[in-house]
Amino acid sequence: MWYKKLGFKDNPLDVRSNTNLIGVDDVEHTLKDYIKQGQMCHLFGFTGSGKTSMLERIRKSAEMSNFKFVYLSGDRIKPEHDLEKDFSKRRGFMNTIFGKKP
Repeated sequence: MWYKKLGFKDNPLDVRSNTNLIGVDDVEHTLKDYIKQGQMCHLFGFTGSGKTSMLERIRKSAEMSNFKFVYLSGDRIKPEHDLEKDFSKRRGFMNTIFGKKP
């Protein structure tokens, strides 16, 4: 790989939950705070940008061991569906998915 030829062990430009990147710890801390407060978190970004890696890292941390996580992929949501409207309904999105409040 190109980065090994330059003396790097790992790809320094890989953003998937790379703790060497500035701000990753802040994002992780913020997400943990939202989860602890019972807030629903909506992460979005390009494929391969580290969304799932970050959530897995949070889920596996000792302080989050009492929490349950549900992963939903937005890849199959129809473009004409108004997802923002669902999220603005205060838990309406969860009711839509599970048929009950979490």
